[in-house]
Amino acid sequence: MECPKCGAEIDKNAMVCPNCKKVLKIVCPVCRTVNTKNICKKCGEILVTKCENCGKINLMKNQKCAKCGYSTELSALQAESNAESFAVIKLEFPNLDLIKATLGSNQIFTKFMANLDNLIYSHTQEIGVRRQIIKNHIYLIRFNKVYTLSASANGAIATVIELANRLTRLNVKLLAKKKVSLKCNFTIMRRDADQDPYDIDTGFKINVLGQTKESARQALAAIQVVTDEEFYNAYNKTYTMESLDSVLVNGQMRRFYEINIKDLIRIDEYLKELNSENDDGSAEVPNFVQEALEQ
Repeated sequence: MECPKCGAEIDKNAMVCPNCKKVLKIVCPVCRTVNTKNICKKCGEILVTKCENCGKINLMKNQKCAKCGYSTELSALQAESNAESFAVIKLEFPNLDLIKATLGSNQIFTKFMANLDNLIYSHTQEIGVRRQIIKNHIYLIRFNKVYTLSASANGAIATVIELANRLTRLNVKLLAKKKVSLKCNFTIMRRDADQDPYDIDTGFKINVLGQTKESARQALAAIQVVTDEEFYNAYNKTYTMESLDSVLVNGQMRRFYEINIKDLIRIDEYLKELNSENDDGSAEVPNFVQEALEQ
C-alpha cells in the first residue's frame, strides 16, 4: 500500500510510515483494538485529541498534553461539546455473570456481547452520538452536540426509550429460550464540559430497586430508568416519576427519581412476535438474538 502522506510503498500492516513517520494505525489503550481512525471502532474511546489550551496534538493515552500539561480527556470532551452542560446516559448490566453462566460458554457469551453492543451502537450511529464502553461493560452516551441542556435532556430520554424497547425485545427472546433476562439499568445524569468525563458515580445504587414478580412481564421488570433532581423539571410533566432515596453527593444531598417508561415499551408487540414464531417453526428469529444464543 501507499503512505497517504508521502506516497512511499509500505507494508499494509505498518503502524507508522518508515519514510515520513506518519502514524497510520493506533492501538486503543482501553481495549487494544488496532484502529485507522480517531475513535476506537470497538469501544468508542477517542484516541487522538488537540489540546484545548495550547493546540498541540496528543495521544489520549498520555492523559496530559506533552506541551502544557492540560488534561487530554478534558480536551477531547470539550472539543466534541457544543454546550457547557449536557445529559449523559450511563447504562449498566448488573447480572452479566448470570447471563454468562446461563449461556454456558465463553464463545457464546462473547458473541452475545458483540451483538448486544451492535444493538446499542447501531442506534447511536443513527442519531449521531458516540457510545463509549468503559470498565465492567458500562456504556456512556453523551448528548453534548446540541446547544441547550433541555435539548440534551430530550435526546437522552428518547434514546433511553428506544434502547429500552430494543433490550426488552432481546429479553423476551432470552426468557423464552434461557429463562433469564438481562437487567438494564439506565441513569440520566447532568455533566459539564469542564468536568472529569469519567466522573459517573452518582452514589445511588440503582440495582437495589424493587422488581415486579409478574411472570408475563419479567422482560419489562428488567428495565430501570433513574435520574436525579437536576432533570426532574425536564421530565415530570411528561413522564410518571417516583421519588426514591436522597444520597449525599459531593457534600450535598441529592434526591433521585425513577422514570416510568413501561407504557412506552412495546411489550405486547414483542410477545405477539414470539408467539407467532412459536406457532410457525419456520419464522426467523432476529439475528442479534439467534446468533447470541445459538449453540
